[in-house]
Amino acid sequence: MHKIRKLRLSDFKFFNGKHELDFERKNVLIYGENGSGKSSIYWALYTFLQSVFKTDDKELKKYFDVSDEQNLVNRFAKDGKNSSIEVEFEDDNESITTRKISFSKINTKDGDFVREATVTSDFIHYRLLASIYNFSNRDHIDLFSMFEDHILMFVTFTQEFKAGNANAADWWSYLKPGMQPRTVMHHPEYKEFQRLVDVFNHELENYLNKILETANEYLQEKFKEKLKINFKYIPTTYDAFLPNSTTKRDHITVPPKIIMTITFLHDKIQEEKNSIHRPHSFLNEARLTSIALSIRFAILDEKYIAEAPKILVLDDLLVSLDMSNRDIVLELILNSFKQYQIFIMTHDRSFFNLCKKRIEHEKCQKDWVVREMYQDEKGGIPVPFIPKNTDYLDKAEKYIREFDYPASANYLRKESERLLKKLLPKNKTLTTTEDEGTKPLPLDTLMDNFQKHYTDFGGDFTQFKKLKEYKDLILNPLSHDNIDTPIYKQELIALKEIMIKLRELEYRSLVLIEGDEPIFIYLLEMDSSGTEWIYKIQLLENLKAIKLLDGTWKVSNPKCSFLKRKNSNSGDIEELNISTTLYRGYKMIRHKLLISEQAEKDFKDIIKVPFNGSKLLIKDILNN
Repeated sequence: MHKIRKLRLSDFKFFNGKHELDFERKNVLIYGENGSGKSSIYWALYTFLQSVFKTDDKELKKYFDVSDEQNLVNRFAKDGKNSSIEVEFEDDNESITTRKISFSKINTKDGDFVREATVTSDFIHYRLLASIYNFSNRDHIDLFSMFEDHILMFVTFTQEFKAGNANAADWWSYLKPGMQPRTVMHHPEYKEFQRLVDVFNHELENYLNKILETANEYLQEKFKEKLKINFKYIPTTYDAFLPNSTTKRDHITVPPKIIMTITFLHDKIQEEKNSIHRPHSFLNEARLTSIALSIRFAILDEKYIAEAPKILVLDDLLVSLDMSNRDIVLELILNSFKQYQIFIMTHDRSFFNLCKKRIEHEKCQKDWVVREMYQDEKGGIPVPFIPKNTDYLDKAEKYIREFDYPASANYLRKESERLLKKLLPKNKTLTTTEDEGTKPLPLDTLMDNFQKHYTDFGGDFTQFKKLKEYKDLILNPLSHDNIDTPIYKQELIALKEIMIKLRELEYRSLVLIEGDEPIFIYLLEMDSSGTEWIYKIQLLENLKAIKLLDGTWKVSNPKCSFLKRKNSNSGDIEELNISTTLYRGYKMIRHKLLISEQAEKDFKDIIKVPFNGSKLLIKDILNN
């Protein structure tokens, strides 16, 4: 099934310039402080998917036209024509489908791919939930406006109002203006229009009855509420009699009403008192939100299509729920909507932490991407800053921007420890004592070991020489006594740049034994007569390699046992049993085959990445 892999925004709302967000085909949890651009992601996905319902491209292009009052172009954009939303979908077989909307390009309506994704998806935010119960005390709750704006476009009736089209929103768009022009009542077109009004009423009422049963199941079984939702459908009319008249008609289409009432199912309440005609005046906001969510989840179930891409975007929808109901909704989302790619967005830090804990409790962290968003500036222009949640370096940068220098130094220390442990042999990262057993070496010792290890391989340590200096100045937790100075900030930034360079390095080691079997490496060479020889070599020491900043690999010179060689033409095998170093043994092979006198130099050249044309099978160790 297709899921969103990447979202690319260019000069859209808060996203100034070009930005790429990689969602990795996973569910997404985003915390965003106010003004960070979180809602821009919501509206980007919404605008993108809803584009398939715009029959006139002008209605879509206006969002990317700086001359239009309804445009969504970033106010700091140098050229509004570059504003765009691009979504990259990827299926289980890594097949990519990309669609884009902008002023100059709209391809979301090519084929049915995006339309199917839109029909099965849903966007729910707290304002939308509030629209279900945000009425004055004197009014009944009429849900038709909410259905007209957000639901009907996803509903397919069983009958077509014209050939090939049974969409409820299109049907209502046809009926809403009335007959244009209105004919006399005995005309066939008038009778046909009235027939369509009757069929619309019949279809919509049937749809309401279907979702009503499911909505009450959610409300009573999931939210554990002793409540029942009721819908009273008041049909739409066209050209009805005016009040107090039997001859004059209104010549208009009067919209239907969907009046929602609630029945209390409490056994202590007398039957004549259990009807709540104005729920918004009687129930608290948490219960009203539970009712609204039950209705929306029922609608989502009704438009489910198994094979279509399914996206569920939830933006601050639970801010009005108490903790117990938040927990219920999270359990619903995590367990009942596993076929959807879920996006949860919130500005509530406590709810964000609750979501993370629930994801950990369900042991589904691998299925989620967790991000935090903050407002930043670039060249004086506000832009979003989205650190990777599990990345020490990104967290360090986040705290530099927030002027929390001790927190930044703490994450830089964690990153330096992580990188040095990754770049050193394991025996150079641990120490063993009789009293305490095995424990990690201190950072100072790790730095000493790294310097010796790196220079032993021929690496230039110049770009890392300030590691120890910065360690004493800013990575030592006891040295944070002058953290408000600009110098301290600059040192943090400089140390961050060293961390970036350390990340470019890579260390690999081939051990002597894997399981119960010794490790062998193979050389393939051709002598002066054109005969190929394959040499089997057993390592007597670990083979180590490190990739330097220039991208080349340096390989150690371990002791080896050259066991045998095979003539690849005749298949004859010759026993060797020569113990020596890898370089010296290779030099002996080259000399015997009359290939070169500069065997050691050639060997070092051959084992450099990317090994183009190399016959040395050590390359497989380094490339895997």
